[in-house]
Amino acid sequence: MAKTIYALINMKNHKSYIGVCSGYVGDALDNLRRDLANGDGPNKDMQADWDKQGGQHFVRRVVEKVEDSEASKAMKYHIERTGGDYNVVEVAPKPVAKPKPVAKPVAKKKKKKKK
Repeated sequence: MAKTIYALINMKNHKSYIGVCSGYVGDALDNLRRDLANGDGPNKDMQADWDKQGGQHFVRRVVEKVEDSEASKAMKYHIERTGGDYNVVEVAPKPVAKPKPVAKPVAKKKKKKKK
């Protein structure tokens, strides 16, 4: 099954978001635009630009159709080629794990010999 690499491009600052979908690309882009309109964009910079500049400055583009096995490689290529400014993933810092307490060894009791 083929996958589609697509872009949502901010025409004011030329930043882009590169995505991939296996279904109808129009649905994926419509969902992305709906999320942005509802304040649930994929990252805070893209959301801030959408809120400030408005959706009319973002254009949709089909970039490439690829086979499933090539989708990840093609997406990475297009992110590197365009800058993929909005593809930055914000990751929360991992919580620091507390060290597990070390159990003290229990002294073995000597068995009493039966007489």
